[in-house]
Amino acid sequence: MIPDRSTDLANPFIEKFDLQPHRPGNLSGLKFAVKDLIDIQNYVTGCGNPLWKQKHSPALNHALCVDQLLDAGAQCVGTTICDEFAFSLYGKNFFYGMPVNYRAPLHIPGGSSSGSASAVAGEMVDFALGTDTAGSVRVPASNCGLFGLRPSHGRFSLAGVAVCSPTFDTVGIFSKSLEVLDKVAHVLLGEAESKGTLNKIYLITDVFNLCDAAVVEALEKPIAQLKKNYQVIAISLDEILGIVDGLKGCFECHGLIKNIEAWNSFGSWLQENPHSVSPKIKENFDYISSLDQRELADKIQLREKLRNRLNQFLEPGNLLCFPTAAGLPPLISTSFQELKESRYARRTLMIASMACIGDLPEITVPYSETNGIPVGLSFAAGHRKDEFLIQTVSQLTAFS
Repeated sequence: MIPDRSTDLANPFIEKFDLQPHRPGNLSGLKFAVKDLIDIQNYVTGCGNPLWKQKHSPALNHALCVDQLLDAGAQCVGTTICDEFAFSLYGKNFFYGMPVNYRAPLHIPGGSSSGSASAVAGEMVDFALGTDTAGSVRVPASNCGLFGLRPSHGRFSLAGVAVCSPTFDTVGIFSKSLEVLDKVAHVLLGEAESKGTLNKIYLITDVFNLCDAAVVEALEKPIAQLKKNYQVIAISLDEILGIVDGLKGCFECHGLIKNIEAWNSFGSWLQENPHSVSPKIKENFDYISSLDQRELADKIQLREKLRNRLNQFLEPGNLLCFPTAAGLPPLISTSFQELKESRYARRTLMIASMACIGDLPEITVPYSETNGIPVGLSFAAGHRKDEFLIQTVSQLTAFS
């Protein structure tokens, strides 16, 4: 019987190596690591599962995003732990353990890109790549006190990345500084879009109401500072979308599409290898296999409607602003039952679903902390306004 290592504190790396840059460039002198969903030539991409790794062949090529970074002068030093098949927000891997949250060692790092966040927070690398289907870059970045970027869907290449949900998956960036994040994003974004000018910042009241008091209180000071320098307006997501209970609508729409696509990506292998995954992942995918796919067409149609309304609202250079996660990162010792009762993951996934539904770029900023525990504040811009978002967040953080 395979022992459960999910609560064992672990080094963030699954494999370490030294891929030298292809040539000097704007990223010369910077080291990076990649999540165990991103191909490295001659290494097997394991998707957080050692038995998957045993049954698959080494990658013939680097993922395109890795080649882009090597071409720009960066050095790749390893692959990092992730939740199995990128399917959790906790960062606990049954087989490899839980990477340390170096900013709050008694607390979870968050997942699924836990190892990438840990490696950056622990200053083992200058930046790292993760993937984000439903918050898997933004949440661990917030938990570990980092900048984390989920780009607009389609702006970073997914070639050579094990995809969970084609509709929502993105590669994302972790960094301790916005300057480094900006340099890396510039390499990965390809042809630049116009940056634009900031109009208004909209605080999404539904999200603040969903969060624990500790999160809201921790963000009071940075939000007050924003209000001194910019036009900041409170608004509900319902007003923007023109529907009742818009957060729940985004969450349910995102959840069904994501889950069915995840089953299409990994379900057949899991059925053929039912004893090759952890009990929790098996339980999750057993649930997904029972979903009624007849609802999918309606959810896709709703998603397009919500996506259009979000982007129409954001078109003039507006930003959305909201807490990245619904609560502080849970303690390592918190039981699964306690996590379930707190609805931490459900509430945090509701928040994360907004950017997913809208194809929006989102940056979480390590604006605050409470008792030494990081609290992230997110900003989101319209689809393909990634350069505008990064430039504007640089201006906003200058006043923090």
